[in-house]
Amino acid sequence: MRLLPDITAKRAALEALHRPVTISPEAREALLHSDIIVYGPGTQFSSLLPSYKTVGIDESLHASRACVKVFRH
Repeated sequence: MRLLPDITAKRAALEALHRPVTISPEAREALLHSDIIVYGPGTQFSSLLPSYKTVGIDESLHASRACVKVFRH
């Protein structure tokens, strides 16, 4: 008897739990009209990684008119 499921079962279990998050209209507008954006700090599991996976944030950061965009880690 195996105590842990194989990698395929683990992947399926994690995929079943996945819930994509989309940027809110208010956050998108704030990013688009910001003068300065400071991205960070945080841990890779508590604040940075989840924000990387937020649908629409990358396009909003790219389209922002901000003169300064800082990634601080």
